[in-house]
Amino acid sequence: MTGHECYAWLNNCTQGALTQLEDMLPKATSIYLVGGAVRDFYLKRPPSDLDVTVEGMCGRDLESIPGAKRNAFNGPVIPIGDYWVDIWPVPETFFLKDYGLPFTIEGVLSRFVFNLEKIALELRSKNLIDRGCTTGISHRVINYEPHRPFKEPIQAARCVILKRKTNFSYSQTSRELILRSKTQYRNPKVWQEVVEFISLGGKYHDLLEEIHESVLS
Repeated sequence: MTGHECYAWLNNCTQGALTQLEDMLPKATSIYLVGGAVRDFYLKRPPSDLDVTVEGMCGRDLESIPGAKRNAFNGPVIPIGDYWVDIWPVPETFFLKDYGLPFTIEGVLSRFVFNLEKIALELRSKNLIDRGCTTGISHRVINYEPHRPFKEPIQAARCVILKRKTNFSYSQTSRELILRSKTQYRNPKVWQEVVEFISLGGKYHDLLEEIHESVLS
């Protein structure tokens, strides 16, 4: 599959949202659609949300776009059609500085902890950047491969959500992540942190019971 095919399919599924993004971000030197939406192209299902990171624009630029708000993580989010699109400038993306990662799309993909997240489509060039996502799809496996472990009880919850989304199997590293989190989930304070994180934005609040049972089983 080529980047042009990916762009055309996703743009059609989202009623032209990718074209609108390009038009709304004329100052951006690069616009990367990252993670789940690009993965959804290979799974041939319409994306439920759009996450974007850009080069050449800062947070202040993005906040000046008409209709822009702040998301649950205090980053810019803009309305496009039926979507609220989370947009981060690459240098302001979570933890790149803390992890010693480069302020590039490669740094962004290295920050992601699961193989199925490590993919991006640059909207202008239609260049696909895949660092293990399509291999994971072909093997139908969710692999936990963090640059640095971070809040593992939350990552265990995200691992359960990925399994729910894809029906893929856990790799050994994913199973070990869930096993390490089992004891911590019995700590009410830790579980409350998981609840607060997963409930941000309201998308996965209904999966909390399933997450709890999956990790403790």
